[in-house]
Amino acid sequence: PRIFFLEKAQAQEVATLLQQILLSGRGRRSADAPRIQAYPETNSIVVIASEPDIKRVEGLIADLDKGKQTGVETRVFPLKNANPQDLLQVLSPLVGQPAKLSADTQARIIIYTDTPANLDELQSLIDQLDEISSEGELVTHVQALKNTDSSTVSNVLSQYSAQLAQRKGRRTPLTQVFPDPVSNSVTVVGPTDEVSLMKDLIGELDAESLREREIEIYYLERASATDAAREINQLMAQLSRGPNAPRVGTNLESNALVVVATPADLIIIERIIEGIDSDLAGLRRTEVIPLEHADAQTLYQTLSQMAGPGGTLTVHADSNSVVYTDTEANIQKMKKIIEDLDAESQMDNVVQKVVTLKNTNATSITTPLQNIISQVSGFQAKGSKPPTQVYPEVEANAVVIVGASEDVSQLSRIVSELDSEAMYNREPVIVFLERARARDVAQELQQLFTLQRSNRTPPRIVANEWANALMVVADPQDAEMIEKIAVQLDTSEGNKRVVEIFVLENSDASALAEKLRALFQEGGRTTGNNRRSYYGYYGYSSGRRSEGLTEGEIGVTADLRLNALIVTAEPQDMDQVKELIELLDMESPFSGEPKVYSLKNAEAEAIAETLNDLFSDTDFVRNRYY
Repeated sequence: PRIFFLEKAQAQEVATLLQQILLSGRGRRSADAPRIQAYPETNSIVVIASEPDIKRVEGLIADLDKGKQTGVETRVFPLKNANPQDLLQVLSPLVGQPAKLSADTQARIIIYTDTPANLDELQSLIDQLDEISSEGELVTHVQALKNTDSSTVSNVLSQYSAQLAQRKGRRTPLTQVFPDPVSNSVTVVGPTDEVSLMKDLIGELDAESLREREIEIYYLERASATDAAREINQLMAQLSRGPNAPRVGTNLESNALVVVATPADLIIIERIIEGIDSDLAGLRRTEVIPLEHADAQTLYQTLSQMAGPGGTLTVHADSNSVVYTDTEANIQKMKKIIEDLDAESQMDNVVQKVVTLKNTNATSITTPLQNIISQVSGFQAKGSKPPTQVYPEVEANAVVIVGASEDVSQLSRIVSELDSEAMYNREPVIVFLERARARDVAQELQQLFTLQRSNRTPPRIVANEWANALMVVADPQDAEMIEKIAVQLDTSEGNKRVVEIFVLENSDASALAEKLRALFQEGGRTTGNNRRSYYGYYGYSSGRRSEGLTEGEIGVTADLRLNALIVTAEPQDMDQVKELIELLDMESPFSGEPKVYSLKNAEAEAIAETLNDLFSDTDFVRNRYY
């Protein structure tokens, strides 16, 4: 036995620690197990053990017999896998003053003196490192940083280590990273191959000062990190310059991108990466579209609704640019939209409205609206107001209207009116008016055709006062007739003209229309034959006259399906036309039974020819020939 008298440490505490150390790796009932007894009265320890153990106790007591510090204690950490001396080298850089760390190779333990909080933290680390040691040899790398904060680099490296573990199917990372703010360095502990990867990554992260930038790592699944980094750097060079310009590096071993950028740039870069690393990467590309007049953030809400199904759109406020990833066709379409919206104009007045359709197809309505916008843009002064744009939202069956508030309001009303009932089988037709007011003509025609088509769906005629045009949604036959009547009403006095329908009882509408046009055509000539042959395909015949029998122009259109005449005229002329139609619509003189005349002396052929010549230029009215 051997007695050790302690000067500063408490005998009971030291005896407990020695017991843990000497019995580590041996059972208490082992033949060579040492026995240790504390005597608080004399503050001494009695050790009964082999000579080698006695010598170990001497060394341990020399370390443990220190003055007790407030809030400090000593713990023993037994190891299962790790070599105590190797682990001591790994842990030593992490232990500051006045903490004390030592190892006992024979007992396979680590002895640590520090505050309880630090002891708990080190115990967790020792447990992890001891488990990692079962995977292979541990190495330690300490690297001082020149430009970047150690905590920032440590966070990124820890995320990287977790990603490596996940890729290898491990739940716990094998590599641990510890920052040292005092020396601004990081310590990396782990398997050789992973620590080697970390060393390269640290160099990339510490290449320059972060300033206002952050670090993110993106792991690519499909795209090549080298190609992706090159493309992103080229695109971002168009957006950001100066000390805070983004930098995209690569980690080839993990096919990852190491991005150093401001938070705003990180959003852009992340969207670009999504496009590059997708299944459609070969069909899509990214383009930066700078704006000169409009504000990119103001237009974002509008443009995002117009992006293709697989497109990604974001804005870069600092450069006032739009970044769009999509197919080539969709990119060109988006560029055209942005070009129109970016015209030098009062962009503060730009509004957007989405009109959801219930009955009508969005595409069929959008096409004629775009034609109207093009027509109006032709005579509007450039820069007088923001350009108007109309786009179909096919999936939602809606129409998106963007432009000046008053224009958007008018077009929204038109769309809503056109969508008042099912129009899927009827294509819209636009009729531009030069003289008459669209509102007056639309009301006249709508009333006329609503009464005329009481037994089936009437046409829909909407006035576009913005373009002074009519939007007509009707079947082909009605659309042709409405277009012709609208042209007849489009005079300088068009708002004074009236329209009336005359259903014929006896006469043929087409023949009577020809006669009336001949009567009202200046000089007795008619141009109705050519038109009748064209519109007759749809069941109509129409014509107009110059000045002659009436004060104003008379328009006559034949509706063969109703056997009716549709007449447009000034009020003072309509009574005369009405009387004339009534006279001409008498019962046909040929409605009776034919009579046969037997000739005694003259030749039948000669008499027939004479009679035909006699009546060829006459009209039979009220039982008389004229």
